[in-house]
Amino acid sequence: MANFKKIPFILPFILFISFISSIKAQEITQILRGRVIEAVSKAPISDAAITINNTKFSTSANTEGVFQMEQIPVGRYRLTISSVGFQPLILTDILVESGKETVLEIVLNTSTTALDTFVYVAQSSDRSAINFPSVSLIEKLRFQYPATFADPARYASFAAGVATDNDQANNLSIRGISPNAMQWYLQGAEIVNPNHLSNAGTLSDKASANGGGVMILSAQLLENTTLFQGAMPPQYGNALAGALDMRLRKGNDSRRQNTVQLSLIGLDAATEGYFNKEKKASYLINYRYATIGLLSKLGVPLGDEDINYQDLSFNLNFPTQKMGEFSIFGVGGMSENIFKAKKPGEWIADKDSQDISFKGRMGVLGLRHQVSLGKKMLWQSVFAASALDDSRDAIGYNRLEQPIRVETIDNTHAKYFFKTEINSKLGGKPEQSRAFTEGSIGLIVKEEVVSNNTISKIFSNTSARLADGNGIWLIPYAQLGGELSDKWHYKIGVRGVYFSFNEKFSLEPSAILNYQTSENSFVQLNYSRQSQLIQPALYFAKNSNRVYINRNLDFVKSDNIGLSFNKNFKNNIRINAEAFYQTYSNVYYNSDNSTSLLDDLNSLTAISNSLGTAQSIGLALNTSQNLSNGLFWQLNAAIFDALWKDKNDVERNLTYNSRYTSNALLGKEWTRGSRRNKFFGISGRAVLRGGFWQNGVQVKDYFRTDLNVYFKRNRKNWQSTIQLDIQNVTNRENEWTTVFDRLQGRTIAKKQLGLIPNVAYKVEF
Repeated sequence: MANFKKIPFILPFILFISFISSIKAQEITQILRGRVIEAVSKAPISDAAITINNTKFSTSANTEGVFQMEQIPVGRYRLTISSVGFQPLILTDILVESGKETVLEIVLNTSTTALDTFVYVAQSSDRSAINFPSVSLIEKLRFQYPATFADPARYASFAAGVATDNDQANNLSIRGISPNAMQWYLQGAEIVNPNHLSNAGTLSDKASANGGGVMILSAQLLENTTLFQGAMPPQYGNALAGALDMRLRKGNDSRRQNTVQLSLIGLDAATEGYFNKEKKASYLINYRYATIGLLSKLGVPLGDEDINYQDLSFNLNFPTQKMGEFSIFGVGGMSENIFKAKKPGEWIADKDSQDISFKGRMGVLGLRHQVSLGKKMLWQSVFAASALDDSRDAIGYNRLEQPIRVETIDNTHAKYFFKTEINSKLGGKPEQSRAFTEGSIGLIVKEEVVSNNTISKIFSNTSARLADGNGIWLIPYAQLGGELSDKWHYKIGVRGVYFSFNEKFSLEPSAILNYQTSENSFVQLNYSRQSQLIQPALYFAKNSNRVYINRNLDFVKSDNIGLSFNKNFKNNIRINAEAFYQTYSNVYYNSDNSTSLLDDLNSLTAISNSLGTAQSIGLALNTSQNLSNGLFWQLNAAIFDALWKDKNDVERNLTYNSRYTSNALLGKEWTRGSRRNKFFGISGRAVLRGGFWQNGVQVKDYFRTDLNVYFKRNRKNWQSTIQLDIQNVTNRENEWTTVFDRLQGRTIAKKQLGLIPNVAYKVEF
């Protein structure tokens, strides 16, 4: 006979267990929302259908192009977006997490054929259907890549034909050309070198023009970064080899969200949210304080220097009803590294006998505006003022520890950049001619200001080098695109470049011709002429009488031709192959004919009046797969030859002519937990390239392996990630270069860094 007296005690216990079980079984969900716009005019696309593949979730955009789906379980998804009159789009690897809403800006291209073809991309990006070859670095995907340390430039080193010149720095050599032949852009505006510790990894231990230890802008603020190589559209210039354009994401306009990360490198904190929910005004702010010296205290060799940096970045966004959208953005950072002289008995290299203090400051403040002029036109403008100041003080000692040498360097460089541009869709109804479907016209006005002072004092002898001045650029440009048939598409453009300081002018055409071989593949032929003033301080150099000595230097120019094949597969696999040929003219070089402007500019001290030429010719191949069933991989390689000739046709290797570069990346992510709220991932990278050249000799080939392991857990309203990221996991000491050391009186080999570990813990809520 049952003992019913126990029921009052058993029933509450059963109900409690059932309640706890139901809580554990509840799915962790988040909101997925965004806006669908047209590629050229940025006009909203109403009634666009958005579907999460293989789920019950779907919705449509309202009259403002806005859509929202709620209670989406955390995980990775594939979205299909379609609308009548537009080319359907499939977005892969869209990550929904508990700590932050997933907010997308989806760009659709006007459909020009009767075929209902799909375009597959990793995530939404602001680019037209036909464009110059570029690498789109979506930041949310890249945290899984090893040894990037949230640095956009290090992400770019995964591209075929791109190499960093040293493990300590992010200077990018593209296809064997000096890092100084590329240019940095932020929000579409050209800026000065945006990197901390610009002397990192340089032979002279002095500031480089286009790189540093780590970028001042944290990847947590970035929506997308685009790397152009070789040929570029007309709105990008003052670059011979490539350009890196970083775009900031908007803060969440309906919810406040925060991120805090603590690592061996330092502290990183970000906050975002709304000023006004109804007006959709938002903010995004990030602060970073980094003490890499913590690694040194753990026994990691970083050159016996005390290294510190900190930075603050923000993007404030203000939409209006009639005047369009305004955004104010800014970046500011300070860095320093301090090296203390060793005791005479511990001296091995010349640097050991010196006290060296290097300090750097950099900042950008900008305003961006865009407004629709009807349904077919978009007017957008950007202004950015950027400046940097680097100083270096060095005191040398003799064996009696008496100071024998003092060197003081103070370099400043500022850019004031303004660009205004109107983009327009052309043509009307589908039955009308499609020869002209889109066009743009714009104007860039830029001023550069330079003041460089170097004072070297040895006993009573003092020498000084001075460079100061300014110049204004006027750069009008235009571009026109259309179709020759259903399969043939084109874009043609032109830019004019006038520099007031030397009154030089350059006319620079560009063109693209695409042939659509199938639904998801095309062949492209592209061309552009580029020009650049490399190292502005050279143009403003003065002699002892304070007379400009290089005022008549012309632009260095390049002609870039590329032929590429591109194909996207439905299983997220992409293949891209490009043959390229880049020629350079007006290449100035040292008076001893040893170094050209396309080599290491830090060693270029005396310019010959003679002009040389250069070329880079090669083939790049890249194949990759974004996350598919948890697997992602990338394999690429580039073979090239980068050479220069003096006026006597004597041919030499450029410093960065490594002859080949290759990358292999393999990663896997697993989803775990009853609520599928846990992610565990591991990825590895191997990079192999040829050695760089020094004094006519090529150093040994470079090989490095990196490892990244992470665990991400989603909880209700917040998420956490713990990560172990290791650069050079085998501790291989790659040969960097060879230098003559005055202390030892002989040429010695310089080695690169060994194993660099970074453990990080991040919380998003």
